[in-house]
Amino acid sequence: MRRPQRLMNKLSAAKVPALLEKKKGQWGDGAGLWLIVASPAAASWLFRYTLKRKAKVIGLGSARSISLAEARTKAAARRWH
Repeated sequence: MRRPQRLMNKLSAAKVPALLEKKKGQWGDGAGLWLIVASPAAASWLFRYTLKRKAKVIGLGSARSISLAEARTKAAARRWH
């Protein structure tokens, strides 16, 4: 059975600032990269992955100080280690 293709780059640089103003939510960019907004003042980038069948989460930094492109680069670096 073939695995379904993962969609990547679902978010856009233009869409992220609008999402940061929302009250609360989680938005996936694809391949484990997530934008988590706890409040308009608290938003962060997370990279979710599994290792030895255990779910892991790595914080990549504040969404206010790290751009979408930087978050994608950091996630890609973590993905292949």
